[in-house]
Amino acid sequence: MEGDGSTRTERLEASRRADILRAAIEVFAKKGYHGCRIADVAKQAGVAYGLVYHYFKNKEELLESVFEQSFGRFAHAIDKLIAEPGSTVAMLERIVDFAFDAYVSDPRAVKVLIFEIVRSPVFREAAHASVLQHTMESTARLIAKGQKQGELRGDVAAFAASSMLFGAIETSLTTFVLGAVSAQTEAGVAKAKRDLLSIFFQGMAPQAQRARAPGRPARDGARRASR
Repeated sequence: MEGDGSTRTERLEASRRADILRAAIEVFAKKGYHGCRIADVAKQAGVAYGLVYHYFKNKEELLESVFEQSFGRFAHAIDKLIAEPGSTVAMLERIVDFAFDAYVSDPRAVKVLIFEIVRSPVFREAAHASVLQHTMESTARLIAKGQKQGELRGDVAAFAASSMLFGAIETSLTTFVLGAVSAQTEAGVAKAKRDLLSIFFQGMAPQAQRARAPGRPARDGARRASR
């Protein structure tokens, strides 16, 4: 019985913390990090002002938790994916899938990640930058494997290709957040994803394939993704 009570308490604590973090995402998305107050988060979550401090010592820790929940999970998913056997092209497609699916499932969190974290001076702190660096380096190793196996052209530095891929992903998500590209429907998001993959794989196709079929993606999988 004691154990059951402890488990219920832990579940309640986790639920309250998640509710407050969700409220913080909503407020950060509406007001921005600098315009947000702890009182705003408490009001959004429907809890007492002091309860927020029970779970987070300040709004900096709230923003840090948003980063861990969003990009941290994305980075972990990429690490797991890269450890699996399979086609490099298919894995790169799945990395793009992860990013675009994150926007579809939680656009406000992606808005906060891009405007309040990635493009903020706070993000330049070593701990944050190292997570992004690790993810890009992991993806570069995946690209290098694809180059070695002949799936991707070998005359482009793997880290440069990885940087370009993540730059394209960030730019696409930014256009969604700004409303510059229609992302109101799954079809609109899917088309943007197909376009990104098509352009990237056309540029990274081995030379023999580019000479044989200029303007076509590197593999059948990428061709299917561009339909």
